[in-house]
Amino acid sequence: VDYLNATEHYVIYLGGERKMCAWRGKGAQRLGLTGAVDPQDLERLAQGCDPSGRALMATSGSSKHRAGAEICLSAPKSVSVALALESEENRQKIFDCQDRATDAVVAFIEREGLIEVNRGAQGKNKLGSNGVVSAGFTHTASRNLDPQLHTHLFVLNVTEGEDGQWSGVENANLFRYTKALGAVYRSALAHELHHTLGYGIEQTLGRDGFGQENGQDNFKV
Repeated sequence: VDYLNATEHYVIYLGGERKMCAWRGKGAQRLGLTGAVDPQDLERLAQGCDPSGRALMATSGSSKHRAGAEICLSAPKSVSVALALESEENRQKIFDCQDRATDAVVAFIEREGLIEVNRGAQGKNKLGSNGVVSAGFTHTASRNLDPQLHTHLFVLNVTEGEDGQWSGVENANLFRYTKALGAVYRSALAHELHHTLGYGIEQTLGRDGFGQENGQDNFKV
């Protein structure tokens, strides 16, 4: 959370500011959170409290509370290069495509019920939630300052269960479906780039650190 809050929240494009962080998910909307992320709101939610500071669960504010889980949505290198070389107008459009691809991931998580809550004795009963509370932070470079468009989607450990009670998140499915979430993101991003900017899309197979095909679909523009 400290790292995300320390990053740039706005950048200057086309003579104006563009927000590089935004609340995402139906759960965030239920808390009245829309638009750019306020660092104080993020800190409070990471502690298990709502934006007013009200505790949402028994572990709120304690060392036992887990802040959340991060999903990194990283664009193919060719997209990052295009972002660096394109006109200012088209850079804005690439950012819009990245935002919509990130929204597609959040919508998939909610639609498929990947966020649950624990209820009953020892949390043995699983219950669906009323949406994801998440914050997306988009960066244009790696920590080595290489061109690398990516979004840190931070899913907070707070959600409202279908019973109307706020509590922590059972997010095992987020880790179980990590590859599926990556595939949803890449598919949505390729679709958006093709239909928004007319980019040609060439499907490729992903490779691991040893150059071996890992079975994950990827693409380049």
